[in-house]
Amino acid sequence: MAEPYIINLGIIGGAGGFIGQHHDTAIAMKSGLASDGRPILYRVVASALSSDPNKSLEAGRMRGISRPYRSYAEMLEGETGREDGIHAVSIRLPNRRQHDAVIAALEAGYHVIVDKPNAITPLQAVQQAELAAENDLVTAVTFTYSGSPCVREMRAQRASGAVGTINGVHAFYPQGWTLGLPESKVWRLTEEGSGIMGVTFDLGATHCLSDVRYVSGMELASITANLKRNAGTIIDGDLITTEDRQVENYGQVLFTLTDGQGNEVLGSGYWSQVAAGWGNTHELRLDGDERSLQWANTTINGSAESLIVRSKSAPAQIWSRDPNAQWFSPLAKRAMRSPGEHGEGFEHWLAAIYGDFIEQVAGRVYGVQADPLAGEIMTLQDGAISLWNAFKVAESHLRGGVPVDATYVPEQAGELEATVMGLLEDNGGRL
Repeated sequence: MAEPYIINLGIIGGAGGFIGQHHDTAIAMKSGLASDGRPILYRVVASALSSDPNKSLEAGRMRGISRPYRSYAEMLEGETGREDGIHAVSIRLPNRRQHDAVIAALEAGYHVIVDKPNAITPLQAVQQAELAAENDLVTAVTFTYSGSPCVREMRAQRASGAVGTINGVHAFYPQGWTLGLPESKVWRLTEEGSGIMGVTFDLGATHCLSDVRYVSGMELASITANLKRNAGTIIDGDLITTEDRQVENYGQVLFTLTDGQGNEVLGSGYWSQVAAGWGNTHELRLDGDERSLQWANTTINGSAESLIVRSKSAPAQIWSRDPNAQWFSPLAKRAMRSPGEHGEGFEHWLAAIYGDFIEQVAGRVYGVQADPLAGEIMTLQDGAISLWNAFKVAESHLRGGVPVDATYVPEQAGELEATVMGLLEDNGGRL
């Protein structure tokens, strides 16, 4: 076997959180392949896993990481200049803590892959994207479903023209896990942990609207939104109470998309964390005048690994994930790890994103050419657009659910933030 190219990775956050363990699994299962045929492998050599210095050291040692640090500031400083130092950083922190860590890593000159949302305001996210561009660094934001083979196939079919003219794009994401759960137990349900938005940061702008952009290749032109903070029924021992939530947990939007050439497409979406009986079902639909495509992340009938292809000239087809199937595009096959009907899912999709990231980083570190398809991943630039769209959702809602111009203008990120915060104050401080 050819000697692999090694990318030394440092990890920030995720000592005991839900998402951190899935990032770790994705890193362990994914490698890349250089243009000269040599494999590219991750080696986790440094970590700052917790904001508690002692816990950070202990967690790193328990995972067998050779250089655990007390804080990410200590890690970034300690790794700089080492011959065996890190090349890149994986960041997975609560929403409010992401920005400072991303900026610190970029300023230290490291390539960055970060969980979504990468910031909690559009101005923060624009600052990240601009700093990465100035320092010519590889970045990725783990919008998980952009690593799904079926979602990638939707993107590829749209790009190839197989869908024809796009007439509509729709995204839905119902969950019910917050019902009966005290918000104090989960940072995602608090302003202190999540920011001014809850489900819109968690599912709406980060998944629904970002995935709409990914599969359609278009940008949002206008947004009409309504959000709601549904009260939660809390069971604490024998006591049943109703609590008003700090952040919104339900949202619905109508939007228009533009291709930048004067063509507009209508779309819709909704997201919820108070839909009883729904676990984690994210659905995307792309309606064209030649083909319409439908995908849903659900275990029912194995549809998370299947793409429904509808045509005006043929019966509807179900394309099941299979790396040997000639009808899947190279972009989709890049994200496939196992043979057909060997179940893949969330961690495999994260691994696909980590695989694209490592190929690009190896190109910078070792001078080997990355597959052009590795450049299809979503970056800090996409993260900035996601935060812009989130604040446009908030602006529309706070103005009474009226349409607002959603055209992305990075120079106006600070102005948008100030507008939304002013409207929020007029609304009593909450959406």
